[in-house]
Amino acid sequence: MSFFKGIDGASEHPGRELLAYTTSGVAFVIAIYGLSLPQPVITLWIIPLPFLALRWPRWALSIALALVFAGGVALALLVATDPVAEVRLVALQAFALAAMIALVVRLVASRTATLASLASAEARHRVLVESLNAIPFEVDLATDLFLYVGPQVEQVLGCPASELIDFDSWAAMLHPDDREEAIRFCRDAAAKGEDHEFEYRMLVAGRPEVWIHDVVAVAKEAGRPAFLRGVMIDVTEKHRAAEERDRLEHRALEAQRLESLGILAGGVAHDFNNLLTPILANVSNVLETATLPESVRAQLRDAEVAAEAAADIAQQMLAYAGRSRSALSAEDLSHIVADTVRLLSAGISKQAALELELAEGPIWVRGEVAQLRQVVMNVLANAVDAVEATGGTVFVKTFVEASESRELGERVTGPPLPPGPCAVLAIHDDGVGMDEEMRRQMFDPFFSAKPSGHGLGMAAVLGIIQSHGGAIDVTSAPGTGTCVKVSLPLCEAPRTSEQSAVSARTAAPDGTSCVLVVDDEPAIRRAVRYALEDKGFRVVEAGDGEEALAVVRPAPNAFAAVVLDMTMPRLSGRETLSVLRQRAPDLPVLLMSGYSEAECSPEAGTNVGFIAKPFRARELQAHLSELLARQGSEPPALD
Repeated sequence: MSFFKGIDGASEHPGRELLAYTTSGVAFVIAIYGLSLPQPVITLWIIPLPFLALRWPRWALSIALALVFAGGVALALLVATDPVAEVRLVALQAFALAAMIALVVRLVASRTATLASLASAEARHRVLVESLNAIPFEVDLATDLFLYVGPQVEQVLGCPASELIDFDSWAAMLHPDDREEAIRFCRDAAAKGEDHEFEYRMLVAGRPEVWIHDVVAVAKEAGRPAFLRGVMIDVTEKHRAAEERDRLEHRALEAQRLESLGILAGGVAHDFNNLLTPILANVSNVLETATLPESVRAQLRDAEVAAEAAADIAQQMLAYAGRSRSALSAEDLSHIVADTVRLLSAGISKQAALELELAEGPIWVRGEVAQLRQVVMNVLANAVDAVEATGGTVFVKTFVEASESRELGERVTGPPLPPGPCAVLAIHDDGVGMDEEMRRQMFDPFFSAKPSGHGLGMAAVLGIIQSHGGAIDVTSAPGTGTCVKVSLPLCEAPRTSEQSAVSARTAAPDGTSCVLVVDDEPAIRRAVRYALEDKGFRVVEAGDGEEALAVVRPAPNAFAAVVLDMTMPRLSGRETLSVLRQRAPDLPVLLMSGYSEAECSPEAGTNVGFIAKPFRARELQAHLSELLARQGSEPPALD
């Protein structure tokens, strides 16, 4: 048994060690007495005692000291010539030995306490460091080896710490786009002995990229950089949040840009319709004249066709602005899609295969058939063009999609739909696809990726869907095709009811029925006056709402009807209508505007009608006659 084993720890078997120590002492005594060895040899037996004192409990140590003293006294009595002097000497040596043991025990106890304190502090600091959401590390600049890497590396990077051996293994994990810059920056800062911070991305096979914010302190020895000590902080969530914020800001700016374009297009279309109204009304009114020479009639017809084409362009601009003037009704989306595809199928290239997958039952949406067909035609035409060159398939589907919240995809265009089921038209092609820049511009007016492209195209689609309260989700990438997903709110199926037979009594003007025409454009007032006078009405003109109220105020019951423009200076059409309702509640009012009926939000009632600019003379006459017939009273005469 070694007396020096575990010298800083307590003995597991102090009794056995004490017996062995006593046996060896007896052997020393016998050897000294029997063999006449010199008495100082006893020192060899005493030497281990201070070290054993570190291992033994107090009772074993006391017995050992007593044995030493007893052994010394026994030797003094057996071999010494002066036993009394020798006993005194042994007592003195035993006291010195006890003092030495006490000193050693105290020193070692102090050292043990210090080591324990250091070990406890080290454990606390290790727990603190290893509980950080970061990777602590230390690098020896002389060898480029990592002396320490925190266990967090497995959680952050998904690889064991043993894989992060040296500078090269760290560089190998860097994102290819960041590698060169990160290595250069780190090397330069370390060579200058400057503490530094920098960010980069790390990639480990099979794991998503991780953004790292590296905070590094340079430790020096003899004035030269020797070690790098720092932490790698995972800031991936911060970057993802920043990317999400940038994406939302981009979407907001894109929505503002499209809204600005829509406002501009709507304003231009409104003014355009005002300019076209006197042209179309006057030309159509003159064409009603039977005595016109045929050559003049042909020229006027050409002018009428040109005005109608211009009106169509204005209508597309209103559709893009979400201000189309069509009335909405409950329609079956699948039926509209099937009819439109059937009409277009003859003109579709043979290179494009068309697969139709429609919902089994009707999908009712509130919309205008012509505009919804335009949506299908424009999107389908783009899909066919995308596969025409190389050949491919276009998939057309309709279905009902249920969700808790309707804000479509990452590239949604349009407002969020209300929670619940919605009708979906999905047109997907496996053609060339679009890059992000083209996808961003696809809703711009007159933008086209085709050399022969023209018109409003997808811009009109956007306006139509927005005016129908829907949204568009476009997903595309080069080489993967494009999917356009149109979502519309569902509505109830139309109810079949007997139409009440209304006697279409047309007012028979006799030259005494008077109509008040209110518009701030003199050319429009004159065009309306010509059209109505040709049908036997008398016409009084007013240039704005205040002038109209001044005319009506003295005799509110003197007019058969009022033709009122909605957009005027000083007093708008809506404000004028409100005052007229107070003074003459039963007076028929025919509203007219370059915007849609829904945009103007006219009051409901049998004595309020609406006609969209531009219009032909006969359309104005028909609307006014129908309004007077609904009123069911003879038109009053002007006194």
